[in-house]
Amino acid sequence: MMWEPGGNKIAEDKLGSLEPGEVLYEFEGEPLTFVTRDPDGDPLLLHNVTAFDRTTRYVVSAIDSRILGDLKAGRIDILTALRQPRCWVADVAEDGSVKTLWRVEFSSIPESVLPRPGAMVNPDHDPLFRIRLIGSGVGPGKTSAGDVRMAAQAAESGLRGLARIALDEKKKAGQVPRDIRHYSDLPYQFRGRRVSRSPSGGRGTGSPGSTTRSSRRWGAYWRRAWPYSAPTARPRPVWKG
Repeated sequence: MMWEPGGNKIAEDKLGSLEPGEVLYEFEGEPLTFVTRDPDGDPLLLHNVTAFDRTTRYVVSAIDSRILGDLKAGRIDILTALRQPRCWVADVAEDGSVKTLWRVEFSSIPESVLPRPGAMVNPDHDPLFRIRLIGSGVGPGKTSAGDVRMAAQAAESGLRGLARIALDEKKKAGQVPRDIRHYSDLPYQFRGRRVSRSPSGGRGTGSPGSTTRSSRRWGAYWRRAWPYSAPTARPRPVWKG
């Protein structure tokens, strides 16, 4: 059964047409995560969360340029960007018209339809691996810089060992060789209880919508960013420009 947004219905044109302006991710020409502008010219982030009865439902969040920049650069995931104080749910028909608009609290949206934590707007920004921190001293507002540093250093040490094996180099005293540092000294990000090491460090541009990646990687990415269904099973709104 389709979930019913728990907020108040408001005028369908309150946020404007919701026509895609800057597409952040698309699949076969269909914008799935994109930015548009409200009637005042302020940015809105839209993310496709489900589809039913020839209707596509989006979570709409008011963001600013800093949040948008962090999302595009891979410094924050889709879920973090969407979790904003000003949030709506919009049902859009196939002709691009807004059928229904709700003003909601983000916490009222079912987790089952939201992108999973760590799902980036571009799969090229996905971390190489993650380290989970556990213990009573770990959590929002409690994790110390020392804990994060220790986890990052442990990961770096492990990668150095693997790099030495792969490159058939023995451990030597003194400065770590450049070729070993290339594979082990990776940028990292702290996301709640996980330290993520990324080959691109959130700086890569990637190519959203590309079909040249392996099917296994893209299948895993779809399940994290759009957990409710396969991308080909949805109707597509067509905005009339």
